[in-house]
Amino acid sequence: MPMLWLVPDDYPEQLIGIYDRERSPDRFLFKRGKQLAEFPGVPRFRFEATVGELARIDDLANNAMVPLISSRLSEFRMALAPNDIQLLDAAIETREGELPGYKVLNVIHAVTGIDKAKSDIVTFPGTEQIMKFRKLSYLPNCLGDHQIARDRDYLSNLLVTQRLADKLS
Repeated sequence: MPMLWLVPDDYPEQLIGIYDRERSPDRFLFKRGKQLAEFPGVPRFRFEATVGELARIDDLANNAMVPLISSRLSEFRMALAPNDIQLLDAAIETREGELPGYKVLNVIHAVTGIDKAKSDIVTFPGTEQIMKFRKLSYLPNCLGDHQIARDRDYLSNLLVTQRLADKLS
C-alpha cells in the first residue's frame, strides 16, 4: 500500500522555509513528475532559523511544498530509488548565513493511483480538477516498480512504498 510523504503534524511552524520566487525557478517545475533535462537554476529558500536548528532536520518543510533534503537523506534516497528521483542543489539562507548540503528532490515519475471508488473527492466547480479530499484511498499496487512517484491526478501528493517509508522511519 502506498504511503504519502507528508510534513509531520508536530513540525515547528517557525522552521518552515519561504521559497524565493523572484530568484528561483518556477517551483511547479519540481511538481510535474518529470525529469528536468536542463538545470533551471538554483532554487533558493529563506529560513528564519539558525544553521544549528535546521542542520538537525533531514527534510526541511517549505511553502513551495517540494522535498528539501539533507545530503545524508539524498545519499540514502539515491541508494534506494535511483531511477525515481533527480537531486538539484538548493541554496538555504538562514539568520546566520548559508546552510550547505541540501537538495530539492525532484520526483521524476507520476502514477495514476487514486482509488476513486473508495475516495471522497471534491472538484473545482465545472471541472474534474481535484480541489480537496474528504477521504483518500490509493490502489495497493499503483506504484508498480517505483519506490516514489507523484500522484498524476493530484501532483502535490508524493507517494512512497511501504518499504521506503519503513526504511526512512
